[in-house]
Amino acid sequence: MNQSTVATLASEALPAASEALPAWEAWCDGSSLDNPGYAGWAVYVRRPDGTAFTKHGSGCKKRSNNEAELYALIQAISSIPVDTSAVARSDSTYAVNAATKWRTSWTAKGMRTAGGTPVANADMVQRLWEELDRRPLVRVEWCRGHSGIEGNELVDGLARRAAEAVRAGGKPVRVEIIEIPATTQRRHCEVLRHQSPIPS
Repeated sequence: MNQSTVATLASEALPAASEALPAWEAWCDGSSLDNPGYAGWAVYVRRPDGTAFTKHGSGCKKRSNNEAELYALIQAISSIPVDTSAVARSDSTYAVNAATKWRTSWTAKGMRTAGGTPVANADMVQRLWEELDRRPLVRVEWCRGHSGIEGNELVDGLARRAAEAVRAGGKPVRVEIIEIPATTQRRHCEVLRHQSPIPS
């Protein structure tokens, strides 16, 4: 995003997206073009005071969609301060189940599935659990994708464009963070959703 766009957004006194949120909220999404293919990820975190930030990135190595979704959830959870109450939302049933439903079974079976095969992406799954263990007050929830949920729509667009940018020959973006003021959050998010392409 160029400086003139940021300046314009900062000058627009729009209402905050929420008056008094009880906890931190995070949305995340991963995108793998051609699955496996060039991948991007994005996170949108909203603080209780109404301010927010986005994080997005991409890589040069081709990844599966499940890997991209896991990495996005890891980034979302690790963005939340320790000992903070929060909800992290993903539209990936795979990533959400890996964080919640399957942990007990996979651990009991020595990181093998019910069918006896090794758990795919085990290293990323273990890292996901480690981040959750550091933050016992974080709850992971599934949300329906492409259903008009602001946070989900935002990260979907950012993740997809991050992947498209690196596929088009751009340099991989390890992490880019954009702070969003409370007073301009709605307008800021709308610009981020439709800005194209993401600079590399």
